[in-house]
Order: sequence, then C-alpha cells, then structure tokens
Amino acid sequence: MTSRSHNSLPRTLMAPRMLSEGALGGIAQITPSLYLSRGSVASNRHLLLSRGITCIINATIEIPNFNWPQFEYVKVPLADMPNAPISLYFDSVADKINSVARKHGATLVHCAAGVSRSATLCIAYLMKYHKVSLFEAYNWVKSRRPVIRPNVGFWRQLIDYERKLFGKTTVKMVMLHSRIILRKMAICSTSRTRMALRRRLCLVLCVTRTIPTPEMGEDFPWCSHCLLDVASLPADGKGLVSLKSNWTTRRARQVCSSVRRLCPLLHL
Repeated sequence: MTSRSHNSLPRTLMAPRMLSEGALGGIAQITPSLYLSRGSVASNRHLLLSRGITCIINATIEIPNFNWPQFEYVKVPLADMPNAPISLYFDSVADKINSVARKHGATLVHCAAGVSRSATLCIAYLMKYHKVSLFEAYNWVKSRRPVIRPNVGFWRQLIDYERKLFGKTTVKMVMLHSRIILRKMAICSTSRTRMALRRRLCLVLCVTRTIPTPEMGEDFPWCSHCLLDVASLPADGKGLVSLKSNWTTRRARQVCSSVRRLCPLLHL
C-alpha cells in the first residue's frame, strides 16, 4: 500500500495549526472538531471555551473531572501500561467524538501527558471515521502534536484494530537484538547524554522490546534506525555522545541491515 502524504489526507482532517501544538503542555487541533492535550489543559476553562470545546474525554485513572456545567465529560479509566485494554474503548470513544462533531461541537481528548493514551484514542478515531490507515493516522496526529508516543501494547492494539476495520495492516513491529541495545545503553552515562538520545530516537513502530537499565531509570524502546543513527554520531567533546568501541558501531549497523532500513514506519 502506498500511503498518502499529509497534504493529501481527506480535507475533513485539515485544521489550523495551534501555536502551542508542539509543546508537551500545549493543545493540538487534530481535526476541526478534535483536540488533543495533556491533563492540565482540562483545567483551563477559558482556553476550552475559546476553542469551542463542548466535550472532554478524560483517558486517565489519576486525574478527576472538573465537572464544569459547560462541558460534557466522558471518563475512560486507563493506566498508561502496555497491558491496559485500551482497544475496548476504541469504538465508543470514536463514536462519541463523531457524535459531538455532528452536533457542531468539539471534543478534547486528554490523558496525563497527552502522549500515549489520548493519542492512541485519536488515532483510532481517525481510522474509523476518516477511513485512513494506521500509518496515515499516526503520521497526521504526530504532525499536529510531535510529542506523541503510544506505548508498545497500545501499538499492538491499534494494529489489531486496523486489521479489524480494513482487513489488512499497514505497519508492523520489529524485534531487535537486546545485547547490542544494552551495550549502547552503557555508553550513555550522563543525564545530558540521555536527554540528547531521547530527542533523537524515533520511538515509533519498530519497537517490540524494552530494555530496563539503571542508567535510564525506565524501560526505554529502541528501533533499528535509532540504533544506527546513534552509532554513527561522532564524539563531539561535549558529552552528548561518546562512542568507545568501533566494534559497537559496526555491530549496530549489522543489526540494522539485518532487520530493514525503513524506519520509523515499516510497510507490509
């Protein structure tokens, strides 16, 4: 399947870009009747009213609804965990967003950070009601809010949902060699290095394995393109990336070429 560019997506997806869309704390307009944000935005009544929002979908367990009378609230009690059954809510949330739009209202979907849970629900809505593939829906939401990053379990459920809707999938997940990933992790010794790597990583569909390390302090996913990208960076003397082994660079490239060179999104 050949995917369309962002500019050739259905016109109903087109919406004016918001100045704060790229910031973690901002609000992003996904379609003329759909917004995506982190949880703190739901406390800004003036902002919500100025955007014409009439319905707020709260995709968290931890954040309570404000229950202002101007808005309709929908609670989707989900944890941002790979095993959380977010697919159980794909249809009901998509139906609600569509219903609000038909009444000339607008919906805000938020979770805690506006990165994983809420982004996943927006992607599912685009697939169901705008008839776009997972590949296209993800790229569209990413273009409006670049910080999105559904967790691995949510990706699996989105892929299954795409198969249910269209009878085929446009993306797949790829497994990597964990020893090489761990070796690369060991090179990252400073917080500045870790933050630099966070900014460079794709963190998208090629991920199937997360590697917990004490240095990172969390499970951190990698893809073949990211591994090659980091391995090819020269040491700059500023602590951003310092490669200590030519063997690591060569082996990283071997891992990449043995998987595929298309990244971050792999077509079937």
